[in-house]
Amino acid sequence: QIKFLVEGEEETGSRSFPGLVARYGHKFAADGCVWEGAGLDLAGRPELVFGAKGLAYVELNHRGLASDQHSSVAVIAPSPVWYLVEALASLRSPDGKVLIEGFYDDVVPPSEADERMLEILPFEEEAEKERLGVESFVGGATGLDLVRRYFFEPTCNIAGIDAGFTVPGASKTVLPRSALAKVDFRLVPDQDPADIVVKLRRHLAKHGFEKIEILGHSMEHPVRSPSDSVIGRAAVSAAEKVYAHKPAVAPLMIATGPMHPIAGTLGIPTVSPAGVCRPDSNIHAPNEHCLIEDFNRTIEYTVAWLEAFGSSE
Repeated sequence: QIKFLVEGEEETGSRSFPGLVARYGHKFAADGCVWEGAGLDLAGRPELVFGAKGLAYVELNHRGLASDQHSSVAVIAPSPVWYLVEALASLRSPDGKVLIEGFYDDVVPPSEADERMLEILPFEEEAEKERLGVESFVGGATGLDLVRRYFFEPTCNIAGIDAGFTVPGASKTVLPRSALAKVDFRLVPDQDPADIVVKLRRHLAKHGFEKIEILGHSMEHPVRSPSDSVIGRAAVSAAEKVYAHKPAVAPLMIATGPMHPIAGTLGIPTVSPAGVCRPDSNIHAPNEHCLIEDFNRTIEYTVAWLEAFGSSE
């Protein structure tokens, strides 16, 4: 028996999903769960993932003036934009370390088994630099340290800033009345998104930015699932058969989805098998795409892991 779960709030934080699972958990009972999200590397080799990072997505807003002013007033009136920019600068060091007190308290370091997994996980550094258009990675990370950061470290990212007059090619001297930033914290086990927001509020108040309003948008718990589960082994063996390559097995999806209610709350073994996405598929960006050959191969692979799982003891 196969159950299809279609959840339509993923891009807006899946606010209803945890409550739905808590109330109707018996309807979700299963021997295993196959999750979307994994894909192929640049060379077309399959990747399998056994977990997902969490997320705390917040909006930081500062309304400091009654209205926009002529910029000559900036000599006597405090700037809401500078206030917000200075607050943002206090959150993170140039090497990527988050400076919020207690931010890393609940981070679970990789185990010896995780380290062995990372050592054999293919990561094409030069190809990734070229894809991103950068000369080096944050903090100058390379090798195993880079891969470890990618999967096991949380982040603090500015997703967007909005303030004042920003029309390209035009000028207007203005002191904006307000400034807004959207910030996402990508979390790892066992960080709690609600706890991170509490620590963020405490940090801003401690550093003199108590006037900033914080609105929480998306909260997702990080989660891991065992890679040696029955459904996990079926996904691995089927990938070897269909792609003629030993799959790369990753401990966590570097992105986020509402996996925790299924894999965490209900404890259902979960795997994200290889799909149609490659690193250069431009997900969430212009020209988002997949290759037709990958689409067709994924259909073949889906049949293969279903057969492997169905015949498992």
